[in-house]
Formats: sequence, C-alpha cells, structure tokens
Amino acid sequence: MSDYRAEICVNSHRLLVRFCGEISTPHYSDFRHDYNTICRHIMEVGAPQMILDLEQTTFFGSLFVGTMLKLSMRIRAAGGRMVICGLSEQLMQLMRQLLLLERHAGEGSCLQHAACLTDAERALTEPASHSLQSHSA
Repeated sequence: MSDYRAEICVNSHRLLVRFCGEISTPHYSDFRHDYNTICRHIMEVGAPQMILDLEQTTFFGSLFVGTMLKLSMRIRAAGGRMVICGLSEQLMQLMRQLLLLERHAGEGSCLQHAACLTDAERALTEPASHSLQSHSA
C-alpha cells in the first residue's frame, strides 16, 4: 500500500488538486479533510475551474469515484468546470466500465478528462463545447 497525499493549489478561479498514492479506506480521515478543504475553496472562488490531477494516484475505490462525481456536480452548480487528468490505463478502464468517461464528458454524470495536466489546462481555456470533443482518450 502506498501512502496517500493531496496537494491543493488555488490560483484565481482555478483549483489544482493533485492526489498521490492510494485513495482507500485506511486514508479515509485524511481524504475527508482534503475533500472538505476543496469544497471550501469551491465556495470561496465562485465559478471555479478545477483540475484533478491523478497522475501519481496508484489506486482509488468507490468512495473516491463518488467524491469525484460530487465535486463535479458542486463545480457545475457554481457555474464552473472540472477536468480530470493523468489517469493510468488501469484507472481509465475502471472509469469507462463505470460509464463515467464518455466521448461527451461533462454531460449528465460523465466526467471530462484529459491525458495530462497541459491538456487539462487547455480544455479549461477553451469553450466547453470544443473541449468536450477532443479530450477523450
């Protein structure tokens, strides 16, 4: 089991959240604290853009999947957008099996994703209709 760590950076209207290691039950209290911090920043920023960088995440379970959906809904409700990036092939397959990554991510319960941080930043600078078409892997 690898250690869990989260880094939360706020810059103007953009949140960059990097999760590292395993996001699993043994780390629940740390993860819950980080989730509450992220929610507080979403409320403070107003119409936020958020990048969820999972490049260094080795595992996540159903708790995290539900949390990603909740964060996406909170951000959309605040008039913002969220992009997930850096999913390993294994985690991307899991998300596709759960029908959470689709060609038109951002619609319904689907999550918009990009291959890397640079692509995620680019997706947030483009109008929503353009970024949704080009960032499915």
